[in-house]
Amino acid sequence: MRRVTDITVTLKAIGVSVLLLLSQGCSQKDATRSVGGRTFVVPQSYLLDSSIPWMPLEPKDGLIFTLNPSAPPKGQIIVLLQEYNQVCAGSKSSPYLRSMCGDLASYRLKDERLDSGIAKIRPDDDDIVSYYVYRNEPNRYIAVCADAAMPDDLGGMCAAIYSYKELKFTIRFREAAISELPRLAKSSVALLSSWERG
Repeated sequence: MRRVTDITVTLKAIGVSVLLLLSQGCSQKDATRSVGGRTFVVPQSYLLDSSIPWMPLEPKDGLIFTLNPSAPPKGQIIVLLQEYNQVCAGSKSSPYLRSMCGDLASYRLKDERLDSGIAKIRPDDDDIVSYYVYRNEPNRYIAVCADAAMPDDLGGMCAAIYSYKELKFTIRFREAAISELPRLAKSSVALLSSWERG
């Protein structure tokens, strides 16, 4: 069950990221989105263009946006904000989700850089999914990645879960950006804070 849950998280990361690569262009109006009783006014340029048939529809109980809309599509980072139960429902069966959804998720925002203190691990029975963990705390997961062959040198698709107040957000990124994850998480929180109303 743990492997199925982790593969599902990874496949969602791959799907959203690949679809983003195929789309471009947004209008410049702001859009209002509600997640878990919180209201966000988001510049349209940060939102994915769901009018393109192959783009994912924004979840009715979530907010999906790109962290860096001015970057070329291949380099864009996708963030999905949802309620805790939508992200962490399977946390009892998955060590990855248990770590990501627990108290450590808030603590992880204090990390500055990940360069030297992390290790990539792969379960013995899995040749697709790998995890990044803290070298000195192997039960403290950082991200899950799909080691799929990609046509460039940016590595596979990865996902990491963080907290925004009582909500959770998932960052989807290419493996080459793993050392930048703390900065990406802090940028996501800053954007969400600036967009939140009421």
